[in-house]
Amino acid sequence: MKNNYFDHGFFCSEELRRMEFKSIGENVKISKICTIIGCENISIGSNTRIDDYSVIISESGSINIGSYVHIASHSIIVGSGEVEIDDYSGISQGAKIYSTTDDYIEGYLSNPMIPDEYRSVVKKKVFLNRFVTIGAGSIVLPGVDIAEGCSIGAQSLVNKNTKEWGLYHGVPARRVADRSKDIAQKFLKKGLKS
Repeated sequence: MKNNYFDHGFFCSEELRRMEFKSIGENVKISKICTIIGCENISIGSNTRIDDYSVIISESGSINIGSYVHIASHSIIVGSGEVEIDDYSGISQGAKIYSTTDDYIEGYLSNPMIPDEYRSVVKKKVFLNRFVTIGAGSIVLPGVDIAEGCSIGAQSLVNKNTKEWGLYHGVPARRVADRSKDIAQKFLKKGLKS
């Protein structure tokens, strides 16, 4: 007999529909042990999976997750501004994407329990284009546009826009190599659609 004590599974499509997402596609798998706040501000395409212990928060703003996207365990996505993750992209374990940050340098305080008059909150859209991979433990800051086909190496800090089909790594992340787009073109020619 197989031991399934630690396999909490995924919500079925009927359960996902009752959660009242802004929109949700077909064949979506969301772990029963992740946290999602603000379903009404979150759109998810088809054939997408969100793994255990991920946290996705969009109390205001929006999060738009495309089709054929994988969000690995312990990832955090905060869409108080706006986060868009295009098709065929992947977020590795423990990666964090923020569309909001506190400006506490210019004489402001940083803490959500402090009244707004003492805080300066910056909200900027984060956009991950098609075929983007965010490496384990990496952080993407507000206002960043990660271009198509870019791969962000593990433990990187992305604070500036990238250019297409590059490998970026470091703190802050810098382009360290080019990536070929041949396999993506072959993949798309096979007719797999969003």
